[in-house]
Amino acid sequence: MTTQLVTAADGRAQVRAYPHLRYMGSKYKLLPTLASVFAEIGGQTALDPFCGSGVVSYLLKAMGYQVTSGDYMAFPVVLAQAACVNQSQTLAGDDVAKIVSGNADGRDFIERTYDGLFFTHDDLRFLDAAWSQIDRLDGPKRSLAIAALVLAAARKQPRGVFTVTGLRYDDGRSQLHLPLAQQFKMSVEAWNGAVFQRAPCQAVRGDALEAPTGAGLVYLDPPLRSATR
Repeated sequence: MTTQLVTAADGRAQVRAYPHLRYMGSKYKLLPTLASVFAEIGGQTALDPFCGSGVVSYLLKAMGYQVTSGDYMAFPVVLAQAACVNQSQTLAGDDVAKIVSGNADGRDFIERTYDGLFFTHDDLRFLDAAWSQIDRLDGPKRSLAIAALVLAAARKQPRGVFTVTGLRYDDGRSQLHLPLAQQFKMSVEAWNGAVFQRAPCQAVRGDALEAPTGAGLVYLDPPLRSATR
């Protein structure tokens, strides 16, 4: 068995910095058990082809693995790029100020498409404006900015899911009532705090059957599928 670069306990300590995304199927509560299993298996490389919220990939990185994260959807890969692939870059105050400075090109797709759904008009306009600025970023800073938007939007949405509209599930959380621009700034701080340096990692988008091979540890957590009659 190959000794890990850090202990399971150290890995669990680092993973506390990972932003808690209200993501159906996320493995936050299982992290202590997973850390113990990963430490027992050992090795240097790991593959997480259904990375979802990214928290298991982050745990693997925290334990010293060179992680390859993957998913068929785009945003889980962006989360992995922000906190696993990214080793040192954060969004500075000037970056955030630019993102919230206003609409750079007049786009209004989000406001038109989701009018009356999920968010207020001001929040929808903010999303259009923020994207107009984020589209001018690249590399880890772009990934961090998108990750912060994802976290802010999920925190603003009741139950963290987008299958309901309005506040009929208002549980009293102050986050449900904060403007999305303010949520975004708070989310940037959360993602900046999750950035740390360890073994190099990568994130790829695509079919799990086409994921890179050869990893010493493969963590499989495919999406749940209802049985059909």
